Amino acid sequence: MASNIRKVSVGTNFKESMNYSVDSNHNIYIKGEDKPTSVQVCNIEESEKSYLIYVNNKDEVHLWKKIPKNEQTSIEYYID
Repeated sequence: MASNIRKVSVGTNFKESMNYSVDSNHNIYIKGEDKPTSVQVCNIEESEKSYLIYVNNKDEVHLWKKIPKNEQTSIEYYID
């Protein structure tokens, strides 16, 4: 089942916050590679204490980040 979360922002200053949106691209380092690889955020899920960011790398989905729920985290949802 797809999550209703569209975007997670981390930081107290909106203009300087780090944003993770579904379908956004990020360059990340993959073990064994010397250059960063472009991956796309495919899903954001909510767990009890954090938000989980999943990315597509070729045909595989990987958990990329676990962002804690706190006063510095802002969430945007899809509107049904």
